[in-house]
Amino acid sequence: KAGTDIGAVALGAPVGNDDLRPERSTEWELGFDAGFLKNRMNLEFTWYNKATEDALILRNLPPSSGAATRFENLGKVTNKGIEGMLTANIVEGTNWGFDLTVSGSHNTNKLVTIGEGVDTIFFGLGANNGDFIQRHAEGWALGGYWQRPILGFEDANSDGIIGSDEVTLGDDAIFLGQPLPQTEMSITPSLTFLKYFRANGVLNYRGGFKIY
Repeated sequence: KAGTDIGAVALGAPVGNDDLRPERSTEWELGFDAGFLKNRMNLEFTWYNKATEDALILRNLPPSSGAATRFENLGKVTNKGIEGMLTANIVEGTNWGFDLTVSGSHNTNKLVTIGEGVDTIFFGLGANNGDFIQRHAEGWALGGYWQRPILGFEDANSDGIIGSDEVTLGDDAIFLGQPLPQTEMSITPSLTFLKYFRANGVLNYRGGFKIY
Protein backbone atom coordinates (compact mmCIF):
# COMPACT_ATOMS: atom_id res chain seq x y z
CA LYS A 1 0.00 0.00 0.00
CA ALA A 2 1.08 3.58 -0.60
CA GLY A 3 2.83 5.10 2.39
CA THR A 4 3.84 1.73 3.82
CA ASP A 5 7.48 1.04 4.68
CA ILE A 6 8.75 -2.16 3.07
CA GLY A 7 12.26 -3.56 3.56
CA ALA A 8 14.35 -4.00 0.41
CA VAL A 9 15.29 -7.54 1.50
CA ALA A 10 13.18 -9.61 3.88
CA LEU A 11 13.39 -13.23 5.04
CA GLY A 12 10.20 -15.19 4.51
CA ALA A 13 10.69 -17.63 7.40
CA PRO A 14 11.02 -16.73 11.11
CA VAL A 15 14.60 -15.94 12.13
CA GLY A 16 16.41 -17.54 15.04
CA ASN A 17 16.55 -16.15 18.58
CA ASP A 18 19.45 -17.01 20.89
CA ASP A 19 17.54 -15.73 23.94
CA LEU A 20 14.68 -18.25 23.74
CA ARG A 21 13.80 -20.10 26.94
CA PRO A 22 11.47 -23.04 27.45
CA GLU A 23 7.86 -22.28 28.28
CA ARG A 24 7.02 -22.91 31.93
CA SER A 25 3.55 -24.27 32.69
CA THR A 26 1.73 -24.85 35.96
CA GLU A 27 -1.50 -26.82 35.93
CA TRP A 28 -4.04 -27.73 38.58
CA GLU A 29 -6.47 -30.56 37.93
CA LEU A 30 -9.37 -32.00 39.90
CA GLY A 31 -11.48 -34.88 38.71
CA PHE A 32 -13.28 -38.09 39.48
CA ASP A 33 -14.46 -41.34 37.90
CA ALA A 34 -17.71 -42.90 39.04
CA GLY A 35 -19.60 -46.08 38.14
CA PHE A 36 -23.34 -46.68 38.51
CA LEU A 37 -25.77 -49.57 38.00
CA LYS A 38 -23.09 -52.23 38.42
CA ASN A 39 -20.76 -50.22 36.14
CA ARG A 40 -23.18 -50.23 33.24
CA MET A 41 -22.94 -46.43 33.43
CA ASN A 42 -19.64 -44.59 33.99
CA LEU A 43 -18.95 -40.88 34.46
CA GLU A 44 -15.57 -39.13 34.11
CA PHE A 45 -15.12 -35.42 34.98
CA THR A 46 -12.05 -33.15 35.06
CA TRP A 47 -11.57 -29.47 35.95
CA TYR A 48 -8.27 -27.79 35.03
CA ASN A 49 -6.52 -24.46 35.35
CA LYS A 50 -3.29 -24.09 33.36
CA ALA A 51 -0.99 -21.05 33.32
CA THR A 52 1.96 -20.76 30.92
CA GLU A 53 4.78 -18.27 31.57
CA ASP A 54 7.32 -17.22 28.92
CA ALA A 55 4.85 -18.33 26.25
CA LEU A 56 6.45 -18.78 22.81
CA ILE A 57 4.69 -16.34 20.47
CA LEU A 58 5.54 -15.45 16.87
CA ARG A 59 6.21 -11.69 16.90
CA ASN A 60 6.33 -9.26 13.98
CA LEU A 61 9.64 -7.44 13.57
CA PRO A 62 10.28 -3.92 12.23
CA PRO A 63 10.92 -3.79 8.45
CA SER A 64 14.36 -2.32 9.12
CA SER A 65 15.45 -5.64 10.68
CA GLY A 66 15.28 -7.39 7.31
CA ALA A 67 13.20 -10.19 8.84
CA ALA A 68 9.44 -10.56 9.12
CA THR A 69 8.96 -12.57 12.33
CA ARG A 70 10.67 -14.51 15.09
CA PHE A 71 9.60 -16.49 18.15
CA GLU A 72 10.03 -14.75 21.51
CA ASN A 73 9.18 -15.56 25.13
CA LEU A 74 6.32 -13.22 25.86
CA GLY A 75 3.90 -12.82 28.72
CA LYS A 76 1.49 -15.23 30.33
CA VAL A 77 -1.31 -17.36 28.86
CA THR A 78 -4.05 -19.16 30.78
CA ASN A 79 -6.39 -21.99 29.82
CA LYS A 80 -9.25 -22.89 32.15
CA GLY A 81 -11.99 -25.41 31.57
CA ILE A 82 -13.79 -28.67 32.18
CA GLU A 83 -13.98 -32.04 30.42
CA GLY A 84 -16.48 -34.82 30.90
CA MET A 85 -17.59 -38.15 29.45
CA LEU A 86 -20.57 -40.39 30.17
CA THR A 87 -20.74 -43.95 28.85
CA ALA A 88 -23.82 -46.12 29.21
CA ASN A 89 -24.50 -49.76 28.35
CA ILE A 90 -28.25 -49.34 27.79
CA VAL A 91 -29.13 -52.72 26.26
CA GLU A 92 -27.06 -55.87 26.65
CA GLY A 93 -28.38 -59.10 25.20
CA THR A 94 -27.14 -62.25 23.51
CA ASN A 95 -27.69 -60.96 19.98
CA TRP A 96 -28.49 -57.29 20.54
CA GLY A 97 -26.89 -54.41 22.36
CA PHE A 98 -26.96 -50.63 22.50
CA ASP A 99 -24.25 -48.39 23.97
CA LEU A 100 -24.16 -44.59 24.20
CA THR A 101 -21.21 -42.26 24.85
CA VAL A 102 -21.64 -38.52 25.49
CA SER A 103 -18.55 -36.32 25.90
CA GLY A 104 -17.99 -32.59 26.14
CA SER A 105 -15.51 -29.90 27.09
CA HIS A 106 -15.35 -26.13 27.61
CA ASN A 107 -12.13 -24.09 27.54
CA THR A 108 -11.44 -20.40 28.15
CA ASN A 109 -8.16 -19.10 26.69
CA LYS A 110 -6.69 -15.71 27.64
CA LEU A 111 -3.49 -13.76 27.03
CA VAL A 112 -3.10 -12.31 30.53
CA THR A 113 0.04 -10.27 29.84
CA ILE A 114 1.85 -9.84 26.54
CA GLY A 115 5.18 -8.76 27.99
CA GLU A 116 6.82 -5.53 29.06
CA GLY A 117 7.35 -3.09 26.20
CA VAL A 118 5.51 -5.31 23.68
CA ASP A 119 2.55 -3.95 21.73
CA THR A 120 -0.40 -5.90 20.36
CA ILE A 121 0.76 -8.45 17.75
CA PHE A 122 -1.06 -8.31 14.40
CA PHE A 123 -1.05 -11.23 11.97
CA GLY A 124 -3.22 -13.57 9.94
CA LEU A 125 -5.42 -13.04 6.90
CA GLY A 126 -4.65 -9.90 4.94
CA ALA A 127 -1.13 -9.69 6.36
CA ASN A 128 0.39 -9.10 2.91
CA ASN A 129 -1.62 -5.92 2.32
CA GLY A 130 -1.39 -4.55 5.84
CA ASP A 131 -5.05 -5.28 6.67
CA PHE A 132 -4.39 -7.64 9.56
CA ILE A 133 -7.39 -9.61 10.82
CA GLN A 134 -6.03 -11.50 13.85
CA ARG A 135 -4.36 -10.25 17.03
CA HIS A 136 -2.58 -11.40 20.14
CA ALA A 137 -4.07 -8.73 22.40
CA GLU A 138 -3.60 -8.50 26.15
CA GLY A 139 -6.73 -9.50 28.04
CA TRP A 140 -8.25 -11.41 25.11
CA ALA A 141 -8.12 -14.90 23.58
CA LEU A 142 -5.01 -15.70 21.51
CA GLY A 143 -5.37 -15.16 17.77
CA GLY A 144 -8.76 -13.47 18.08
CA TYR A 145 -10.45 -11.90 15.04
CA TRP A 146 -10.72 -8.10 15.12
CA GLN A 147 -12.40 -5.78 12.62
CA ARG A 148 -14.44 -2.60 12.42
CA PRO A 149 -18.08 -3.62 12.96
CA ILE A 150 -20.80 -3.06 10.35
CA LEU A 151 -23.24 -0.58 11.91
CA GLY A 152 -25.65 -0.48 8.96
CA PHE A 153 -26.06 -0.22 5.20
CA GLU A 154 -28.40 1.44 2.71
CA ASP A 155 -28.90 1.11 -1.05
CA ALA A 156 -28.69 4.88 -1.52
CA ASN A 157 -28.74 4.83 -5.35
CA SER A 158 -31.43 2.09 -5.53
CA ASP A 159 -29.42 -0.06 -7.96
CA GLY A 160 -30.01 -3.26 -5.98
CA ILE A 161 -26.30 -3.53 -5.09
CA ILE A 162 -24.74 -2.54 -1.78
CA GLY A 163 -21.41 -0.85 -2.55
CA SER A 164 -18.61 -0.28 -0.06
CA ASP A 165 -19.51 3.42 0.10
CA GLU A 166 -23.04 2.47 1.21
CA VAL A 167 -21.90 0.55 4.30
CA THR A 168 -21.41 2.30 7.65
CA LEU A 169 -18.55 0.97 9.77
CA GLY A 170 -17.55 1.66 13.34
CA ASP A 171 -14.51 3.82 13.98
CA ASP A 172 -12.47 1.18 15.84
CA ALA A 173 -11.89 -2.55 15.40
CA ILE A 174 -13.64 -4.75 17.97
CA PHE A 175 -13.18 -8.36 19.07
CA LEU A 176 -15.32 -10.65 16.89
CA GLY A 177 -14.38 -14.05 18.29
CA GLN A 178 -11.62 -16.60 18.64
CA PRO A 179 -10.50 -19.15 16.00
CA LEU A 180 -10.62 -22.24 18.24
CA PRO A 181 -13.85 -23.69 19.71
CA GLN A 182 -14.60 -22.93 23.35
CA THR A 183 -17.22 -25.68 23.62
CA GLU A 184 -17.14 -29.14 22.04
CA MET A 185 -19.62 -31.98 22.46
CA SER A 186 -20.14 -35.37 20.82
CA ILE A 187 -22.76 -38.12 21.01
CA THR A 188 -21.73 -41.61 19.86
CA PRO A 189 -24.40 -44.33 19.74
CA SER A 190 -23.36 -47.92 19.01
CA LEU A 191 -25.79 -50.69 17.99
CA THR A 192 -24.81 -54.38 18.03
CA PHE A 193 -27.10 -56.72 16.12
CA LEU A 194 -27.11 -60.37 15.05
CA LYS A 195 -24.30 -60.87 17.56
CA TYR A 196 -21.42 -60.18 15.13
CA PHE A 197 -22.39 -56.84 13.54
CA ARG A 198 -22.00 -53.32 14.91
CA ALA A 199 -23.12 -49.91 13.60
CA ASN A 200 -21.73 -46.65 15.01
CA GLY A 201 -22.68 -43.02 14.54
CA VAL A 202 -21.18 -39.71 15.68
CA LEU A 203 -22.85 -36.35 16.20
CA ASN A 204 -20.42 -33.49 16.87
CA TYR A 205 -20.99 -29.93 18.07
CA ARG A 206 -18.44 -27.11 18.25
CA GLY A 207 -19.29 -23.60 19.38
CA GLY A 208 -17.97 -20.39 20.84
CA PHE A 209 -15.66 -19.55 17.95
CA LYS A 210 -15.60 -17.85 14.56
CA ILE A 211 -14.33 -18.91 11.14
CA TYR A 212 -13.29 -16.04 8.89
